[in-house]
Amino acid sequence: MRRGPTPIDVLYALTGGPNGFLGPQILREGPTGDRRGTFAMYVHGGIWYLPARGPFEVHGAIFNRYRELRYTDGSLGYPIANEARVRDGWVSRVEHGSKLVAPNPIDD
Repeated sequence: MRRGPTPIDVLYALTGGPNGFLGPQILREGPTGDRRGTFAMYVHGGIWYLPARGPFEVHGAIFNRYRELRYTDGSLGYPIANEARVRDGWVSRVEHGSKLVAPNPIDD
């Protein structure tokens, strides 16, 4: 039995919920393939949670590239920061020392 909002629920609410940039939920929160964390999917992205790091979102063009690279099952591991605006676009930091970059603002 679930007791209150999960960390993913809290971050999703902070992004605007179904009316925010992630859009409506399309896959309820569940365990990742390696069982180290959980994730939930939305129309325009996803949120991943590791107990030691917290929940982080990935969306838009960076989400599309993360999907191509097999999410947490790929070589990048988990997101370790929310997407952030940089001078030339957007960046998302991931667990294994890499960055995913989108050259333009993401407005999916």
